[in-house]
Amino acid sequence: MKNKSLIFLLLFTLLCASCSSVKNVRKTDPKLVGVWQMCGTVSENMDPVAVLSDKRLPFFKVLSSDGNFNNLFMSFNHFYVIPNTDFGKANVMNPERASSITAYGTYHVSGKGRYVESIAKSYTNPMHNGVDNELTYEFVGDNLMIISYTLNKSATGQVVNRVLKELWIRLEGGNPNAGFM
Repeated sequence: MKNKSLIFLLLFTLLCASCSSVKNVRKTDPKLVGVWQMCGTVSENMDPVAVLSDKRLPFFKVLSSDGNFNNLFMSFNHFYVIPNTDFGKANVMNPERASSITAYGTYHVSGKGRYVESIAKSYTNPMHNGVDNELTYEFVGDNLMIISYTLNKSATGQVVNRVLKELWIRLEGGNPNAGFM
């Protein structure tokens, strides 16, 4: 009897542990996972690949397999070091243009070609804090996708209700200095 109780208790504990871990899993699309760089906006009458023309913007989106996301702004090097000083005490030349996280939160796939970003914090538009933002996505190549969403209010609170479309390219590993060495 004691063995049956022990086995039951062990199985019950395993069941509870597995159930509690399952409810925290967010449904993601493996094709979405990666580091993406914005290449431009897309209008209805434009060929999306034409936007690339070797011009990538300094905006990045990191979509993790665990359902977390980060939006980033990457500046060019706006830092400088005063000669003869400790490198760790570098002075910031233009701090308002320094690289930064612009928004973060979680995301989950809500349907075919749709996902929802639950924005925990937006530094660029505080109106998005705590908001669920539904986006649609369409792959136009292995590493190219168009994301579209509706912007209801601007950062100043002005009602805009405008559909925005953005072209993103997935980054791949590589040495950016390979051609310069």
